[in-house]
Amino acid sequence: MLFPGWIFSLRNLALLDISGCGFSGVNPGTDGGFHSMPSLRTLRLSTNAFVNSSLLLNGFSSLSNLRFLDVRYCHISSPVLGNLQNLSLMEYLHLSNNHIVEEIPKSLSSLCNFTTLHLHYNKFSGNVSELLERFCECESPKLELLDFSNNHLIGQLPERLGKLKNL
Repeated sequence: MLFPGWIFSLRNLALLDISGCGFSGVNPGTDGGFHSMPSLRTLRLSTNAFVNSSLLLNGFSSLSNLRFLDVRYCHISSPVLGNLQNLSLMEYLHLSNNHIVEEIPKSLSSLCNFTTLHLHYNKFSGNVSELLERFCECESPKLELLDFSNNHLIGQLPERLGKLKNL
C-alpha cells in the first residue's frame, strides 16, 4: 500500500500517527515530504517500510517543532541521526529495530530536551562514554530513559552519569 502524498500538504497538522499501517512507498509524483509540514510536533511512523526513503529522512531536519519521533521497525538502513541534530525541542526518539549503520554523532547529546532515547537493535557505532559525558554537560538534563543495547558501541559509563538524576 502506498502512502497518500496529499498528507504532506497539511501544513498545520501537529500530530500524525500512521503506526502499523504497512505503507511500503509514497505515491509516485508526490510533491513535498515531511519538510513541508512545519507544525508537526508528534510523528509516529513505526512499522512502515516507506520511511527508509532518503527523501523522507532528510525532511526530518526541517521539523523545528518536532518533539516526538517514532520510526521503529521501519527498515531504515540510511544514516538518520545527522538529520536530527538541529531539532532542539526533541524529547522522544525511538529508532529501535532498524538496520541503521552509522556512528552516533556527538552533536546528538547537545539536544538537552531528550527524555527518552531508544536506539537499540541497530548497528550504531562510536564511543558511548563521550556521548554520555556530553549529556552530563546539559544545564538541566531531562534524560529518563536511554537504551543503546544491541549495537556496536565502545567505552565505559562515565562517573558523571550520576548527574543525570532522572535517568
